Amino acid sequence: PGMAREFFGALAGALAVTFAGVATSAAGAGPAAGGFAAAIAAGAVLLAGLYLARGRSGTVLEITGAAAALCGTAVAAQSTPWLAGTLTALVPVTAVAALQPQRRVRYGSAAGVLALCAVWAWLAAGHVEVVEAYTAPAAAAALAVGILMWRNGPGRSWLTLGPALVLAIGPTMLIGMVDDDLPRLISATAMSLAAVIGGAGRRLQAPLILGAGALLILAIDQWGDEIVRMPRWITVGVAGVLLMWIGATFERRRQNWRRASEVLGGFG
Repeated sequence: PGMAREFFGALAGALAVTFAGVATSAAGAGPAAGGFAAAIAAGAVLLAGLYLARGRSGTVLEITGAAAALCGTAVAAQSTPWLAGTLTALVPVTAVAALQPQRRVRYGSAAGVLALCAVWAWLAAGHVEVVEAYTAPAAAAALAVGILMWRNGPGRSWLTLGPALVLAIGPTMLIGMVDDDLPRLISATAMSLAAVIGGAGRRLQAPLILGAGALLILAIDQWGDEIVRMPRWITVGVAGVLLMWIGATFERRRQNWRRASEVLGGFG
C-alpha cells in the first residue's frame, strides 16, 4: 500500500503539471507560456510534498515537483521573457520551501541561484548588452553568500570573498584591456586598489593578493609596450643593477621574504 500510494501520488502530481502546461499552450498562449504554467504547477506540487504529505510519499512528491519544475523551465526557455518570468516565479516557491529546517540550505541556495538567473534573463529580455549588468548581480550574490558563510563560522577569505572579487574585477579588467576601454580600465583599477587597501586593513589574503595581482596585470598591459620599445642597453643595465642589488642583499631579502610570508599566512 505504501508503494502504491507513493506511485499514485507522483503520478497525480505529474499529471497536474502536464495538464497545466498543455491547457495553457492549447489556449493559444504558446509553448513557452505552457512551460511557465507547468513550472508554477510543479512548484505547487513541490510545496504540497513538503507541507501536506508525510514520510516517503512527501519526499516522492517533492522530487516529482522539482523535476517537473526543471522541465517546465526548459520549455519556457524558448522565449526569454517567459523564461525570466518562470525563474522569477520560482524564487518565492523555493524561499517558502527553505522555511523547512531540513531543507534550508538546499532551497535557500536554489532561491539565490534562481534570483540571479532571473535578473540575467530579464536583462537579456531587455537586450541589455553591458557586461557589468550581468557580472555585478553575480558578484553581489557571491558576496552575500560569502558574508553568510563568514557569520556561520570563521572562514578563509578565498572562499568567502574570492569569487565575488573575481566576478567584480575580472570581466571588467579583461574587456577594458582587450578593447582599450578607458572607463573600464579606470573602474578595474579603482576596484583593485580598494581591494588591496581593504585586504591590508582587514588582514585578508584574497582581497590583498587578487587586488595586487590585478593592479600588476593592468600596469603591464598599459606600460609593457613602452618598456619593450626602450633601448636595449637601458633594460639590460636596469636588469643588471637589479640583479647585483639582489645578490648583495640576498640574506636580508630572504629574511624579509620569510617574515612577509609569515605575516601573510596569518591573514584570514
